[in-house]
Amino acid sequence: MHRKVEKLFLVRWRDTANWAVPSDKEIPSAYKDAYEKRKRAVEAYMRGDKLMVILEAEGIDAASLYSMLEACALPAPGGGIRGFRALIPYVRKKAYVRKQSVNDDALAAGRGAGGLFTQLLANHESLRTLLSRQASKYSHHTYEGRVPIKKEHGIFLNSLVKLKGKAGYPFTLQNKGREGYRLALNAEIAKQRADARTPLRESIERAFRPQVDMRYRHVQIDAHRLDSFIRLKFIGRKGRFKTRVLRPWLIAAVEVDSGACVGWSLSVEREPSHLDLLRCLYGMMNPWQRRQQFEIIGLEYKPGAGMPSGIIPRCAGRYADTISLDNALCGHADNIRDIVLGRLHATLRLGIPGEPRTRSEIEQLFNTLTHRNVQHLVGGVRPGMSNKERAAAMKDAEENGLTVDQMEEYLDVVLCNYNAEPHTAHYGKSPLQFLREEPEAALVRADISANASWRNLLKIELTATVSCSEDHAPLIRYLKGNYTNDLLRASGDILAGKEVIITVNLTDLRTIEAKIPGGVDLGILWVRGPWAQFVHDIRLRKRLNGEIADGNFHWDEGVDPEEQVAEFLRKTSKASHAQPEKTRDKAVCTESPKPARPSRPAAPSRLIADVAKDDEFDIEALLGSKLKG
Repeated sequence: MHRKVEKLFLVRWRDTANWAVPSDKEIPSAYKDAYEKRKRAVEAYMRGDKLMVILEAEGIDAASLYSMLEACALPAPGGGIRGFRALIPYVRKKAYVRKQSVNDDALAAGRGAGGLFTQLLANHESLRTLLSRQASKYSHHTYEGRVPIKKEHGIFLNSLVKLKGKAGYPFTLQNKGREGYRLALNAEIAKQRADARTPLRESIERAFRPQVDMRYRHVQIDAHRLDSFIRLKFIGRKGRFKTRVLRPWLIAAVEVDSGACVGWSLSVEREPSHLDLLRCLYGMMNPWQRRQQFEIIGLEYKPGAGMPSGIIPRCAGRYADTISLDNALCGHADNIRDIVLGRLHATLRLGIPGEPRTRSEIEQLFNTLTHRNVQHLVGGVRPGMSNKERAAAMKDAEENGLTVDQMEEYLDVVLCNYNAEPHTAHYGKSPLQFLREEPEAALVRADISANASWRNLLKIELTATVSCSEDHAPLIRYLKGNYTNDLLRASGDILAGKEVIITVNLTDLRTIEAKIPGGVDLGILWVRGPWAQFVHDIRLRKRLNGEIADGNFHWDEGVDPEEQVAEFLRKTSKASHAQPEKTRDKAVCTESPKPARPSRPAAPSRLIADVAKDDEFDIEALLGSKLKG
């Protein structure tokens, strides 16, 4: 027998056959597996099995097992020990003890009675039974209307007077604990509704949410500037690292009925464009894939976390009925309405300026993302920061902040974990679990075929002018790339200066499609030069064009363009290294030379602990002259 058993239990309680066992009604259905697991571990330990064998078999640690044993040895209210009743998850193991003394003045004003009411219920089983019986009248899905709190509170007071008398009731002033009773009654009603849920079609949600039978009825999309600086790195002409800091934009899509994030995209531009919005829409439809490797060590998905399009088969290629956009300029682009109506077959609803409450679901996502995650990153900013604090955040981001790729993988994990967290609006169910319970009979508009209309979201139509001169044959310029084909070259100067309609695939800019309005189809045009040698999207094209304009990147002759771009991206994705200072010549310098600063070693892989930082406040900067004197 283990010494822990001899220390905690008397001889009569060392046999688990004498322990109190909870009934099936006392164990919530969601926690029965966890209870059985704990019971097996405790029984094995009480029998004298080896500790390491128990821990390996049940997948728990020693500290958890010891705490369960101590809970089982606690005295029970009716005598004896708590036994196996203490192994029910989230069960109260100790009676409520009020730490603060009762303030009569506060009670006279109707405050400070919440703890007293909790203690009253915890110490009297008959009152808890009465509360459960009264809540059962309103937890049924057929009940409609408001709960009569005043009437129910009167019934509760009458039972309390019979139990303890008028002098024993602690709420003798003003509302007599009505607010505490209201909270307890509503909590019990919500609990009974959750426990009594049947398949979704017959559940209580049918009475309170008639639209629940059809998910993806309404999707909200909004763009917010993240409260954190990130760094963009590039290599200058002399081969040294240079860094720019900026605050990126996050465009996210939320399914209103479940509150799940269904798609997102990151924009590093000054303002998000309609192309960033199209990437968000495409990510909402395209099946999500789990990342297998992370640059940030310690970053991982929660069990069952992910985007609905990759976790739930019915959500892959799922069409929404209505898409709500905020009042940002990217949502008012000319082609957005045509794309939403013609390719997603959804109606478009534009938001009201200055009314974020009309988009509560998407605002809730951004609030959670900002206050719990992004603001705590290196380079995070908060509202009301002083200029000194903001400059310090920018400096931290320039030295140790996240890159664009690292921020994208961080957001992917955080948003996927957000979908797996329980939500109070769904009786403790996560958004993903709420979507899984959609009835099979619901009308589902989804298409994951190769020719689905949503796959053309990243194809946009533009007008361009045909350029022709004595130096070159007719061609079309788009994002500093020259496109042509045999048909366009054979046209000579016939099409010179005329506008044509081009179709651009934003994921592959090697080719475009061109046609004359109301006339001949020019077919597929290929880009000339290094751009034709490797697959690239509009994001990479714009970035390299900017680096070429700044003199930080140029095409080398005789070098494979794809290898050259890959090498450039590889170098700029690494952490910047400090350049060692040059030591001065002793023969020239008359002063005693300073020791050379050693070069900084190569930075290891990022840790999740390095990404997040504690909030540091500059007291002098916050209080200013108030500290003087």
